[in-house]
Amino acid sequence: VFLPGTQDRAVRDFRQWLQKTAGGIPWAKGRDALPPRVRNKGELFDVYNTHTKHCRHCSRALVNLKRVRTALFAAAFVAVAVLNGLAAVGVGGMLALAGLALNRFMQLFYVYEFEHADN
Repeated sequence: VFLPGTQDRAVRDFRQWLQKTAGGIPWAKGRDALPPRVRNKGELFDVYNTHTKHCRHCSRALVNLKRVRTALFAAAFVAVAVLNGLAAVGVGGMLALAGLALNRFMQLFYVYEFEHADN
């Protein structure tokens, strides 16, 4: 005989709410089968097609980041062309590194790979 304790009340109430408002859980008896698992990591971690291109905020942020990246690389080129010696290498290198770091950050708008085992 199962006699739920007071600590089980929240779970019971949640399941009753879920059954009443959402039609129950999809893996319950008598329900259709769950969709097949996505095993292709390219599809699974594709952030661009599942979110970025549909979200106006993320799309706008990505466009702005691309502009900043282009400006950083252009400024690095101008710094190397205009400045002389060590200053040209230092300033141009820092601007180019900033552009590369921004490029790496922008990849999160396209693919975000996540493994629970690595966390």
